[in-house]
Amino acid sequence: MLVPSNRTDAISLKGVLIYYPIIFLAFTLVNVIASLYPIEVSSVTHVLFPIIVMCLFGMLTRFGYIKLNSLVIGRVLIILAALGWGDTSIHWVYLILLQLNILEAVLLDGYKKNYLNACSGLLVLISSFYLMLGWTGSYITIDNKSYIFWILAYTVWNANFVSLQLSGGYYLHHFLILLSPIAACLVLSDFSIWLMLRETSLLLGIATLASVKKRLQGLEQQKIFVDFFEKAQTFIRNPKTQFVLLSVVGICILIQWIKVN
Repeated sequence: MLVPSNRTDAISLKGVLIYYPIIFLAFTLVNVIASLYPIEVSSVTHVLFPIIVMCLFGMLTRFGYIKLNSLVIGRVLIILAALGWGDTSIHWVYLILLQLNILEAVLLDGYKKNYLNACSGLLVLISSFYLMLGWTGSYITIDNKSYIFWILAYTVWNANFVSLQLSGGYYLHHFLILLSPIAACLVLSDFSIWLMLRETSLLLGIATLASVKKRLQGLEQQKIFVDFFEKAQTFIRNPKTQFVLLSVVGICILIQWIKVN
């Protein structure tokens, strides 16, 4: 998700207020279409494009490469299932890939001593075993109708994870990537497709960010981002804030567990 890399604070603010909503809407629309039409659309936007990015730009961290490759593999499996290959077990394979992605983030949080958010990630990981996934022939659905609380817990945990790992413009982009599937589900009044939209949004979002990373570095250094996100990071990294976020995740998962049982 790209905003023109300008030099002045005024133009940067204009970019946030004007360009970001337009790009956000376009980004969300592409991911909805790609989720609904995996063969015709996502084979280009979510397989070919990320592979080109990894080959030509090479601007990902080790964690970024692991994340992007695992997402591409998941998308290839979806396309194969849509073609009729392994479609009876694709949702179980996909659940394992989701859990591996969560585990990667938990291990990274633990390595960087973000222990409270690592605990949040473990709660999200353990509770993911209650997910009931289905397959429509084109995309995977979450069949637990009340699983909105798990989605909320995942969103709070992942937003915190990104804030602890990134800064400035990078965090803003990743937050919009995380918000995109929720916005689409609200518009469509259907949260059963959230998992597919989360996968397509994250995959296309990481690939796009990697391809424009140099331009984002200029955006990252602008005063409007530096001042705001330094204050935000100080607040988020406060142990009290981290404990509150862990509590929110725990409460959401507890409510979900009560509803399931």
